[in-house]
Amino acid sequence: MGIFNLFKKKETAPKAMPGRPVSVHMAEPQFYEDTKTGGAFGVLCLSEDTVTALPFDPKSSYLVDGKKLDDWRLFLFSSTEDKTLGEMEYYSALERLRSLADFGNTYVIGEKDGHLITTPLTLEQMKTLLNAGN
Repeated sequence: MGIFNLFKKKETAPKAMPGRPVSVHMAEPQFYEDTKTGGAFGVLCLSEDTVTALPFDPKSSYLVDGKKLDDWRLFLFSSTEDKTLGEMEYYSALERLRSLADFGNTYVIGEKDGHLITTPLTLEQMKTLLNAGN
């Protein structure tokens, strides 16, 4: 280490602390064609270890060819396993996130501007979410 580096501050990644801003990923929808029905459906993704903002009502917020979509799904992606763990009907998934949070689990940080803000879910929490209610 040179003499000029002695007094240089080390760069560290910011840690989430109460009252301190946290980086939030705004989930963006993707649209696909259902091969069984020929209709379209919308997908939002929840990724492992990522604070995510999920819209309360994507049906009302996003249009495809000028039409509302009734079929919305939440995909759960694991960076640990590098794959999609599964999918859930979107509105049921939001209810599960809320109900798991009601039992003292830390799945939800709060709500803001029409979005549910999730905690950075672990792989085990994501698997619990998929299996909740089954």
